[in-house]
Amino acid sequence: MNISKFESLPTELYLSIFSYLSSFDVFNAVFHINNKRFQQILHCQSFIFNTKFISYLKMKQILNTSNYFLLVTTIILDHSDSCRAFYRYWRKNSSILITPKLERLIVKKMESFRYSFVESPLTSLSYGKSLKHLHVIFRHTCSDSLYIFLINNLIKAQISFHTMIFEMEKDSYYAERYPSSLIELKNLQWSNTVQLSLIVQFPFEILFILRKSAIPYLEYLYITIEQEQLNTKSYSDKLSIELQFCENHIRQMTDASRLQTLILRHLSHDKVTILIRSLNMPLLKKLILVEIFDETLRHYEELRQIVNNEYLPYLKELYFLIYFPENLYQEFQKNIINRLDMIWPFHNLAYHIEDQLVCSYNVYQKTKQVILFYTFSLDILLKYTRTIHNHSFAQYSKPINRHCIRWMCNQIDNLIQLTNTFNTLATDYVDIFVLEFYQMQRFLQNDESMSSWSRMRFPWLRSVIFNFEYNVMKQSDCVYIIDQILRSSPRLQKLTVEWEDLRLCSSSNRNIKHLSLLVNERCQDPTEYINIDYLFQLLPNISCLEIGRIDLLFNEDFVKFIVKIVDTIIKLVQLVLNKNGLIPIDPEIPILIQQEIFNTGNKRLFNSHICQITFPRRNELRI
Repeated sequence: MNISKFESLPTELYLSIFSYLSSFDVFNAVFHINNKRFQQILHCQSFIFNTKFISYLKMKQILNTSNYFLLVTTIILDHSDSCRAFYRYWRKNSSILITPKLERLIVKKMESFRYSFVESPLTSLSYGKSLKHLHVIFRHTCSDSLYIFLINNLIKAQISFHTMIFEMEKDSYYAERYPSSLIELKNLQWSNTVQLSLIVQFPFEILFILRKSAIPYLEYLYITIEQEQLNTKSYSDKLSIELQFCENHIRQMTDASRLQTLILRHLSHDKVTILIRSLNMPLLKKLILVEIFDETLRHYEELRQIVNNEYLPYLKELYFLIYFPENLYQEFQKNIINRLDMIWPFHNLAYHIEDQLVCSYNVYQKTKQVILFYTFSLDILLKYTRTIHNHSFAQYSKPINRHCIRWMCNQIDNLIQLTNTFNTLATDYVDIFVLEFYQMQRFLQNDESMSSWSRMRFPWLRSVIFNFEYNVMKQSDCVYIIDQILRSSPRLQKLTVEWEDLRLCSSSNRNIKHLSLLVNERCQDPTEYINIDYLFQLLPNISCLEIGRIDLLFNEDFVKFIVKIVDTIIKLVQLVLNKNGLIPIDPEIPILIQQEIFNTGNKRLFNSHICQITFPRRNELRI
């Protein structure tokens, strides 16, 4: 009888087995085997080091295995304590020596690394030739100054990589108190960059990016302009240069001759036409214009006339999304829609009227109507927007594929609107889904809705943030939505939700690993307020638990609450209490709290090899 040995299995089977393991587990399993074939397979692997959900003990083991990092090609930095331990190790030692094969660096929460990021590791990595892709994400809570600091210092140091993506999750990034933010743009010299995604404050800053010799090999540019309306005079004075966003200055300063893809977001219609008419883009193949706004219809004809072979001889793909005020509807219908077949060379145009929520003094309480004029398919354009409003878009869009979607809604009139909208937003790949419901007057819960929800699936949904306005929305409706998403999302890993809602849910989800729990009540004994046993029943595989919004009091019951969490949630890797706490505390309190925790005799908390207790800021506690 022939007996097959493990070493004789086909390579395809090894690769299939390895796909279920982390890159470090693959390394540990194979590296020390003295077999030439195994070593070849190992060195052909694309090793991805994702710091998320790695325990402190496992991270210490990884940091003591230096040979592993010699094979890592991708690093994903999150914001756990184990990730910070790796980051400190990476900075302390030369990052280019530790990870000589690193090709991709993805930072999912830039505010966790703050102002040391450019000095190290980026400076060290720029000396080598391996890193090609840098992707930095600034979360909703990130300050404006951090983004400004990072970009300015990258420019000062002339650090650049083939692909650089700077992504914002805030709906409006810049504030008026930063009128001269990216002052270093005038000195821009990124000689290695071919693909760039960047956010600027004023339209004329585009001229610095496309200035001759600034980014000489630029082929792909995705640029967002945040604030056209702010006063630019103070900024221009600091630049000591007379610069205007006009055809003359654009032609004199810029060189876009290598551009093949140009994406412009949040720019006025007239400036779009000036830019396209003035830039020399003989190789441009794709042009995407998103959230272009116009208070009149005067500039539409200009745009139509310049999107042709004379100005853009190689253009193959054109997509645009233009906003007009609803009060121009009759004129829009007469002068544009009724003449489309006669004047427009493309046949993929559509429009509809949308209700959008408007922020007034940081409160979304008003709705305005706008005309959306766009090219099919709408989902191609919506994946470049940060916020999607209400439900009308779902009639005209396929499922949207993008990293983060923020859905703001104050109008759901029937079940069809609800299900169509959810199907469009959450059935394709979505990493972060933010739901914000305002002024909802009614919601349908009946046999028909139960049947419809039972057929819905969100197979690629990874993270959901719930933000409900309670004074106008029934809690039962909120709980109903949360319950259905928990039940219909097999890959959901992260959940941000209020305890008042979650405690009333009945659907469990075994895939959620990261729970950010928002509490609304300050109590003496948090164990009486938060039912940890029921929480574990709903979400049994939590590895990271964060509790915040209303700060928990430091007392004996607080320590008992910690022990209850650690004893009950057996897979817990990280616990954060009073997340983003704002209350200053006396220096003696952290020492007393740590001593009380150790005095409990809990094995997991007492073992310093697997447990670290810190107070990183004010009254926030991390274990």
